[in-house]
Amino acid sequence: MSNGLRIGKPLCLRCRLEDRVDEVLSYDGTIREELVAVRDAILAVDNPRSGHVWLSRSPAVALLKDLAADRLTLSHAALDELNPTPSLIHLRDLLIGCGALPERDPYIARLELAIKREAASLSDPHDAQLLRSFGTWRISRRARRRVELGRGGATVVKNAQSHVREAARFLRWLRQQGRGPAECVQADVDRWLEDGVLARFRIREFIVWASEIQAMPRLVVPVVGGNGSPSRPVDLEQRVVLSRRLLHDESLDPADRVAGMLVAVYAQPVTRVAHLTLDDVAVSDDEVTISLGNDALLVPEPLGRLVRELPWRRQVGIAGKLPARAHWLFPGRQAGRPQHPEYMRTRLAKIGINCRQIRNAALFELARDVPAAVLADMLGLHPTTAVRWVERAGGNWSNYAAVRTRSVTND
Repeated sequence: MSNGLRIGKPLCLRCRLEDRVDEVLSYDGTIREELVAVRDAILAVDNPRSGHVWLSRSPAVALLKDLAADRLTLSHAALDELNPTPSLIHLRDLLIGCGALPERDPYIARLELAIKREAASLSDPHDAQLLRSFGTWRISRRARRRVELGRGGATVVKNAQSHVREAARFLRWLRQQGRGPAECVQADVDRWLEDGVLARFRIREFIVWASEIQAMPRLVVPVVGGNGSPSRPVDLEQRVVLSRRLLHDESLDPADRVAGMLVAVYAQPVTRVAHLTLDDVAVSDDEVTISLGNDALLVPEPLGRLVRELPWRRQVGIAGKLPARAHWLFPGRQAGRPQHPEYMRTRLAKIGINCRQIRNAALFELARDVPAAVLADMLGLHPTTAVRWVERAGGNWSNYAAVRTRSVTND
């Protein structure tokens, strides 16, 4: 830490950066112990100019000053009370990465905040309490379980938030009709659904749950698109053309090429691809393997060469100077985070990849030639999902579902 003003020769950019950081983080001439690692991370940036830009432009700097002066409590709870802007999210990640705040799952935290915000938007206290209970005991609990199983935090939470949001909208609308949940009748539900907007059918989860706890009568909400059947895939020729482009088009970003091939050839969902780590990849002089399920899969050339390039990619700026919590194969822009699945999906769409359709095509082709047992272990699929795809592709491995499911349960 610098002491007072420097005199003499003009200061270099890095020396000036040190003075500026100390000005932000010092209070009464000292820096609180929890923020020392934050100071070190900012000063360790490869290009000090980027540190100056961040200090000049980021709204997070004002929050850092408040934290340094203890005007803002250094806790997740205190930050949760603020508007969740991108700068606040970045600051939180920075504080977690430096050890100033404890780890927590960012997706579940986002869902819990959404539940709190939607409940607060309801004017009737009974409705607010009912929505909080629904969000906490039905939606959040299930989402947490799925995230812990590695089923894609971003997508799981986005879907969970939509159920809470639609339940809040329905409760608000119901009060406008002069009724509370206990007085709701089937005609109300039918009227809510009559405009045909698919999002409105998401109230089914809430109504089923509310009737189970006797907070609402038993009412009927039709299931829309809930049969779990895979959508129609693109044809094989399109997939082959796309795969050749990903392998040989040097104008594309290597990360996009690898991510696209994992979707188009290895039938991986984008949420799984985004959360792969370097521990999932084994590189030797002779070969590259990747673990997507229980088995390590050989990655042929030239895809193997592209995968070899990825471990050298790292986050830039302050985020790249934090202790690594996980060595992501596709690092994101925020400190300690992987590339967001929606951002990855958008990047792949720009080069002509419809992730759902291409993945379905890959699964369909694999299921024609690979038994369900192998398909599940190789790609990390649930046994029932693997059986469904094999049956759809023309095989019949229904007996495997019960056997493998029992095996998974007993593991």
